[in-house]
Amino acid sequence: LVINGLDQAELWSAFRMGRRIQPEKVELKEDTQFDFCGSYKNNLNKNLAYWHRRRIKVADSIEIADQWHAKKIISLENLIHLHPKCKIQLSEGKILIERNEVIIKITYNPNKIRTELRDWFYVPEFGQVIPAKVIVLIPEITLLEMSYFIQIL
Repeated sequence: LVINGLDQAELWSAFRMGRRIQPEKVELKEDTQFDFCGSYKNNLNKNLAYWHRRRIKVADSIEIADQWHAKKIISLENLIHLHPKCKIQLSEGKILIERNEVIIKITYNPNKIRTELRDWFYVPEFGQVIPAKVIVLIPEITLLEMSYFIQIL
């Protein structure tokens, strides 16, 4: 989740990093299903600071649930990076991704989240940049949480 366009570290160039955020309240439960939760505060930019919590639950499907809080929200984007060989079909409330005869379905609430498909890149090794796509889930700016589900068909 990219909130207010901020990275989770200060990046100056390809191999230069300054301050970075630290995770807090990280929990993992593995009883009958996988349930992971973690959060952090991003105070690298005091004017655009925010708190973010993500929960990933795995049962019949994978549920990704995000919550956030900030004094000021300018932008929210949830990025799903894809391999260059993925085929993508976007429709209202549903995204189908196919690769090597495996189809994954992502579902979300189209009344609260809109989607975009953008050009991006994939870097399989140092110095090799291959054009790829990124799916962008954009929740309404007034929301404080969002979730989506991933299933293998």
